[in-house]
Amino acid sequence: IPAGAGLIPAANITPRDKTANTSTTLLSASTTLTLLNVPAKRNLEISGFIGRLSAPSELNLRFNGDTANNYTGNITLNSGTRSNYANNPTCNLTSTPIQATSTLHGTIINTTSSPKVFYMGVVSATSSATVASFTEGNCIWHNGTSRITSIELSWGGTITAPAESYLTLYASDD
Repeated sequence: IPAGAGLIPAANITPRDKTANTSTTLLSASTTLTLLNVPAKRNLEISGFIGRLSAPSELNLRFNGDTANNYTGNITLNSGTRSNYANNPTCNLTSTPIQATSTLHGTIINTTSSPKVFYMGVVSATSSATVASFTEGNCIWHNGTSRITSIELSWGGTITAPAESYLTLYASDD
């Protein structure tokens, strides 16, 4: 194979538009972060930052305010043992309660067919940690044919995340 064969010249690549469609930032401590008015697009990408929680808690995601047991998935901590869950009221983003600063990144297939499929990764670290923990996993939302119109990130009961925690959504049909 000749050198450079099969490569696409940079001039022929069109970069994907990464303009945020919607974003929300906490102005004060809160028990949830919610993105409203999610565009009716096929591909959703969410990124977020969650400051150190007021107490240990799991991170959870919910779509369209659905509190029924419509979520199934699995998560793996630090490439170790996989934890499965079924008939859950949320998508679990962490396998054990944490009290750390975390970043979140995930992609969602948001079609009108059921189910919705979500893949994510969460990196968390305490202020004294020498190595961050990495949780990866997937979640299936069995909701019928509704598109996702809101995304809620929560961390349990009265536990709060600090101001400046945020979620940002990118949406496209490509």
